[in-house]
Amino acid sequence: MEYWDTSSLVKLYAPEFDSERFIRRVEQQSVLCTSSVALTELPVSLLRKAHEKVLSPRDADSLIRSFREDCAGGRIELVPYHSRVALEAERIVRLALNATPPRMVRSLDLIHAASALSMDADTFVATDTRLKDIIRLLGIRLFPE
Repeated sequence: MEYWDTSSLVKLYAPEFDSERFIRRVEQQSVLCTSSVALTELPVSLLRKAHEKVLSPRDADSLIRSFREDCAGGRIELVPYHSRVALEAERIVRLALNATPPRMVRSLDLIHAASALSMDADTFVATDTRLKDIIRLLGIRLFPE
């Protein structure tokens, strides 16, 4: 099963230069998985786009509703933040900091990486360079590579 980072999910709701590539990818999936932190992250991203005049406030609100409907309808499966994810995140940060060279990792990236491991994801969909570096360290296949 594929795990989708929030920044990749945003591309499905708000047009970005590479959205089409991700839309084609999602057409191959019946369910997308992401962390429950996306319930906060995705609306923040869309509201920021509205603030920056990339989206209208009405469009941002509509897209947020669509995202919530996709979650409620089972199209997006939310991995809850729980003790297994927290323990996995701690293991990942130790691995990252002890790697050569050491990798600095952000807390939300740790939660996403740990959530993917907790659900045995075979592919991680992400665009953030630092997050992708951590995912490579964990040996999970990436899209896009």
